Amino acid sequence: MAAVDKTFAEIASKSTHLVCGLVLLQSGKMSSREGSLVYYDDLKHELIKLLVDEVKKRHTDWSEEEVHATAKKIAFAALKFGMLNRDNEKELLFDWQQSLQLEGETGPYVQY
Repeated sequence: MAAVDKTFAEIASKSTHLVCGLVLLQSGKMSSREGSLVYYDDLKHELIKLLVDEVKKRHTDWSEEEVHATAKKIAFAALKFGMLNRDNEKELLFDWQQSLQLEGETGPYVQY
């Protein structure tokens, strides 16, 4: 948290560091040395892209702006719920399809 204190002093007092276990992908462990990393921006953009198509199927009368705004909200719900709905001490296997399910214990379902 020392880096946050120095870099983002205005939000440091409002922030809490959550320790979590290893995050895995279905393709295996992420490793910077092997180049098998998923960056947050890439993950976010990929989730939004997948969800834009899904929202368009369900709401054919919506504008592009409404579709993208809704897809973005659902993507954030999927990410947040997927990361927080687990025991922090255990490894997390992030599954794209599971996190985007519109039924069950997922962010999009809880949000709905």
